[in-house]
Amino acid sequence: MKRILILSVIVIFSTCTSKTTSDLANQEKLTITNGIMDLTTNWANANNSMDADKAIEFWDSSEDLMYAENGEFFPNRDSIYSFLKRFYQSTTSMEVKWGKRVVIPLSRNAASMSGYFHAKALFKSGDKFEVNSMFTGVFIKKNNKWALIQGHESYK
Repeated sequence: MKRILILSVIVIFSTCTSKTTSDLANQEKLTITNGIMDLTTNWANANNSMDADKAIEFWDSSEDLMYAENGEFFPNRDSIYSFLKRFYQSTTSMEVKWGKRVVIPLSRNAASMSGYFHAKALFKSGDKFEVNSMFTGVFIKKNNKWALIQGHESYK
């Protein structure tokens, strides 16, 4: 069901834009890819500095946002922000490092990305949390800024 939903969003974005992936010049594709890579790098850096105000910039602020993480659904950006604040308040350190990321430009204003990252957190209680996380997402560009509109993360 999740694959169908993500595929549907990708199809809708690609058909609703005036310029499709095949019409994009290589330089446009590179610019889109670099924009998504910058956004995801900034998200990792915000996690590493445990800055919820910077980390939340990763997600779109519209009602269309859908995000799930390891079986937990976040109904809106505020729920993600609250989770981040609580998580960071309970930790003494956080480290997120991206592994492979593959960006597929869909149009001038839409792209998908799949990848994985390694995350470690040390809690104030002394407990440690360490995961390898898989990520997929659809990003949109509004007001000259990229943001995640739909995404899923799972880890083990």
